[in-house]
Amino acid sequence: MQFVGQKKLTGKINKLTLDNFPQAIFLHGRRGCGKHYVCNLIAEKLGLTLKELDTKITDDLALQITEEVQPTLYIVDVNQCPPKLQGSLLKLIEEPKPVTFFAFLSTSPQLLLPTVANRCQVWKFEKYTKEELQQFVSNHAASQDQILELATTPGQVQELQQQPLAEIMQLVDNIIDKIATASPSNTLHIADRVGFKNEKEKLDPEALILVLKNKLLKRVQSDPSPVYINMYKQLLDYSAKRDLYIVQQRAFDNLLIRLWEAARVS
Repeated sequence: MQFVGQKKLTGKINKLTLDNFPQAIFLHGRRGCGKHYVCNLIAEKLGLTLKELDTKITDDLALQITEEVQPTLYIVDVNQCPPKLQGSLLKLIEEPKPVTFFAFLSTSPQLLLPTVANRCQVWKFEKYTKEELQQFVSNHAASQDQILELATTPGQVQELQQQPLAEIMQLVDNIIDKIATASPSNTLHIADRVGFKNEKEKLDPEALILVLKNKLLKRVQSDPSPVYINMYKQLLDYSAKRDLYIVQQRAFDNLLIRLWEAARVS
């Protein structure tokens, strides 16, 4: 993914040296905004080895980090790292070796422990313009206008290009129009078509939520009835908290039931 836009971040990276690079940075932004890509750019410019830490921060791993002799940038995906494990990194950040750097990545600033966040320099992503996102749309994409209407980040553009948009839109239309008359069990069966573990044969949950949010907003604008307003509010609440949920499929099931209940309120 090429780095388009983000002039402030580009300016920071261009001025970096090993002497002025913070020992710990916190990159947060929407899904697909380019957090990992920024880490790659930093590593390339400063000659750092990139290592991604998983969620098992053991004593042996902590010792390995303290004994590191090569300049290394450790990436921590905060969305996959519970608070207890984040806390286990605190001493490594407080007493870092000159060759050891950390990059904490998250879709939400709420997910990083305050004690860790206070020791990081925060790097924020700017909002991408439609013109910038256009540069990530393939010339062969059949749904260019729809993709640009839905996506807010380059990663979302690329994901939507790989998804069966027509199928997702049909499913979303069915959710909005038929959920009020469906049974709870039939409503929950919708989740069977969504891949929460990156199953290639299933629909991407991010793409589904983007389409659902877009179509519900349009429905509210054209028909501001309590039913559509309530459904849209439930979706916004879910979207705001989605990254805080540990079990994503269970959270999506709860959303479906809340939409079912909202659709049945006259």
